[in-house]
Amino acid sequence: MKKLIITAAIVSSMFSSAAFAKDDAVGIAITHVAVNNQYNFQNVHYSTYDLKNQNVSFSLDYTHAFGEQFNKNLVLNGNIFYDYLNNDANNFEGDRIILNHRIGAQVEAGYKFFNKVAPFVTIGLSDSIYGIGWYDNTVRSRNVNSGIDPIYGLGVAYDLNKDNYATVKYNYQAIDLDGPDNQRNDTYYSKIQTIKLGISHKF
Repeated sequence: MKKLIITAAIVSSMFSSAAFAKDDAVGIAITHVAVNNQYNFQNVHYSTYDLKNQNVSFSLDYTHAFGEQFNKNLVLNGNIFYDYLNNDANNFEGDRIILNHRIGAQVEAGYKFFNKVAPFVTIGLSDSIYGIGWYDNTVRSRNVNSGIDPIYGLGVAYDLNKDNYATVKYNYQAIDLDGPDNQRNDTYYSKIQTIKLGISHKF
């Protein structure tokens, strides 16, 4: 959480600087979530117990653009986002991993072409909330935790008019999930991929 607070503070300081005062925007997106949870016991991967799942959910974000202060076609944004992942994966033994939601901050950098289309790349940090439950000799173990990890991505924005733009974003994140306290040799390595189709409104 400390890393995320520091990252958010840096992004917020960029937002508040008068030199960078420009367009702000709020956005909403339909999000496709694909998760591959790889099971490891004592650092050895056992694919039989992997948990995979895909679902559709939603995301919200707030963006501050300050790139145009340097070049009218430069895309340089600070972005704070909330992803409601709502991903629930099970295996044949009844083991279960729920990735609930994540909140994070990232920087988007790119270039606008034809005054309308702007491809960009992203890098940032996010804090993911998850729950793990599995059986071990018919005894149910549970754990709820969170973890801060880097998140990477790319996307493209298209100006619909002077006040609204559409976006397509892809993000990738890999996180280590801690097992229950009585199962410290059991871990999951979770690979999260999201595709967001969104619309944002400038103000």
